Amino acid sequence: MTTLTALETSYRRQLRARGLSDATTDNYLRSLRALVAWLDTNGLPKEVEQITRHQLQDFVLDTADNTSAATARFHLGNLRPFFGWLCSDEERILPRDANSATGVRCPKPKPVARPTFTGDQVAAFLRACRGSTFDDRRDTAIIRVFADTGVRISGLVGMRYTPDAGHNLENPATDVSLDTNPPLVRFRLKGGKPHLVPVSAATVGAVDRYLRARASHPKAANPALWIGRTGAISGPGVAKMLKKRAHQAGLEGVRVHTHRWRRTRATQLLDAGASAETVAELLGWSDLSMVATYASESRQRRAWNELRNLQL
Repeated sequence: MTTLTALETSYRRQLRARGLSDATTDNYLRSLRALVAWLDTNGLPKEVEQITRHQLQDFVLDTADNTSAATARFHLGNLRPFFGWLCSDEERILPRDANSATGVRCPKPKPVARPTFTGDQVAAFLRACRGSTFDDRRDTAIIRVFADTGVRISGLVGMRYTPDAGHNLENPATDVSLDTNPPLVRFRLKGGKPHLVPVSAATVGAVDRYLRARASHPKAANPALWIGRTGAISGPGVAKMLKKRAHQAGLEGVRVHTHRWRRTRATQLLDAGASAETVAELLGWSDLSMVATYASESRQRRAWNELRNLQL
């Protein structure tokens, strides 16, 4: 009989022969080691010939209980190719009909609360930026753009601005158009595809005030729209700014990260009755299934609001 551990080196060679990256290979082996550790903890045999489908199912369920359904799915997805390899015509370590991964299922993920910023919290952010310094004007503009668009951090820091180009989106060097109807900002989605999103009059005013302050900044020649003391602001720089402003706003204990603005905007649109198609278009999703998580979270609130309006 052959143990899982004894096969690890051969399996690694097989994965590399298939042209898989080192990262993918490491993930496959990580799941294999997780199974070995679970078998050892539970006093079960580690010989491949003795591992049953029921044991593998128990491993998946225990992993989901102790970590998450996503981790269980990750490990099962990595282990399926391994057990297929054991039963392949080339290896024949196990008979073709002895694949223990056949029929093993993953539990459905449990609903996870994904908090959003409340209206009061957004207002507190903006109050913390109230002032006339360069940082105050820049941070106000950034927070309003976040709140209006739910842009990913990569899209925000990737925005460009060249004063000589004006506010003309036909010029790729400028990603703000404050005088069109509606006013627009342009981001680049994953893969570089340009994406236009309307912004509110309050955001137009905030961006305009920032651009006037930016014109006399020592780093004004930098092609990035958002600049600071040393040049373009990075994603970590924006995250640091948000945490600083949250502290100034008294939002202690509130988890502050850039993606929370995206959840906030998606949920806000759905609560207001926007369709999944509209939310996907505004947030730059090509797959409507991306909206499903946010829709499920706001569905109960919409039902309660509708019931209240019915006055039964």
